[in-house]
Amino acid sequence: MHGLAKDYEGKMTFEVVKYNEGDSPQRIKEYGLGKHGMLIVDQDKKKVWMESGHDQTRERVEAEIKKLLPK
Repeated sequence: MHGLAKDYEGKMTFEVVKYNEGDSPQRIKEYGLGKHGMLIVDQDKKKVWMESGHDQTRERVEAEIKKLLPK
């Protein structure tokens, strides 16, 4: 999924959060994710899309991103 950051540079910000570093466990728990998953939040840090686990595909994530970005 790291390639998405380059593809959407300037349109959205990407952050990789490692489960076992700093305040990450608390942040991940607050959003309702397990140790693995992907989350899209808006500018106010409100969750707008989430998928927990290892099953994310680039196509599915990119489809969600395209729905959320202004046309």
